[in-house]
Amino acid sequence: ASYLMEQKYNPPGTLVGQDDHKFVAAFASTNLGDVSPNTAGPRCLDSGLPCDPVTSTCHGLNELCVAFGPGRDMFESTQIIGRKQFDKAVELVDEVVAHKTKHRVPAGRVASRHSFIDMRQLNVTLPASNGTVVQTCPAAIGYGFAAGTIDGHGAFNFKQGSNSSNPFWNMVGGF
Repeated sequence: ASYLMEQKYNPPGTLVGQDDHKFVAAFASTNLGDVSPNTAGPRCLDSGLPCDPVTSTCHGLNELCVAFGPGRDMFESTQIIGRKQFDKAVELVDEVVAHKTKHRVPAGRVASRHSFIDMRQLNVTLPASNGTVVQTCPAAIGYGFAAGTIDGHGAFNFKQGSNSSNPFWNMVGGF
């Protein structure tokens, strides 16, 4: 999307950041959590049928459950999604330029702020408790975390949704 925007709003042959025409596009995002570009959903590699929705497995194996789409492969999917972002961004810019919207193009400097917060020992005031202060604790990671996701399975056949333990993995996890 950024590349397409820079091609659209800079003259042909422009070296972004080096020539006089310096339109730089950024479609920035951070850790997106449970967001997947694979809009066609998870399917079993061997049968093409949907994966088990609870465990994200096929015939009990998580290695066979993989998400796809919207394209035939990851390269085509990336192109399709980038094109959709670009098309919407151009539509919004054109509305501003044509004054069809109350929004204006921002002017001035761009700034940002970032800070690290130790979430393991953060004091939090509970809003519904008359001012009771509690403290967070270190994160706990269960077996489901080791299962991975439909965008990239885990190893050792851990399954999502597991709520039982395994003595071997309990021992290994203690190291």
